[in-house]
Amino acid sequence: MTVPLPILLVLIYRNGRVMHAFFLRAWRKWSNLTDALSDVVPGIRVVQAFDQAEHEKRRFGERNDDFTDECFRIHDEWTGFWPILMVLVHSMTILTWVFALPRLSTLKRATRLLVLKEGRLIEQGTHAQLLEIPNGVYRRLHDMQIQLNEVHAI
Repeated sequence: MTVPLPILLVLIYRNGRVMHAFFLRAWRKWSNLTDALSDVVPGIRVVQAFDQAEHEKRRFGERNDDFTDECFRIHDEWTGFWPILMVLVHSMTILTWVFALPRLSTLKRATRLLVLKEGRLIEQGTHAQLLEIPNGVYRRLHDMQIQLNEVHAI
């Protein structure tokens, strides 16, 4: 399970740097947008007197569109990263199952087994005691291995 962890950390770090850059650009564009608005509001009479209203509307609209586009870029990057992260997390789980299943038979010799789920202890005991739990996680793993062994034996 620790093999893909460095890959996961690199991806999270890379995505954090990309998102940071996006947020800095969005912050600058928001600043430009509010600057355009703050220039117009106090001088509204001057703008109207010199017939500059259309120019100011266009200027504000361009900056607003620029800021909106940056927000969409942030959204696209953010929503594009999380499916990749979830695939990696699930693949780590699958790798754990694939590498753990063949070794369940070696656990018969252990004097005490601890079964963890999401970091919490959910079952403990010897191999025989854990197999006695009707819907236990360890028992399901054991039953799956037996089924896999039967399939491979055929």
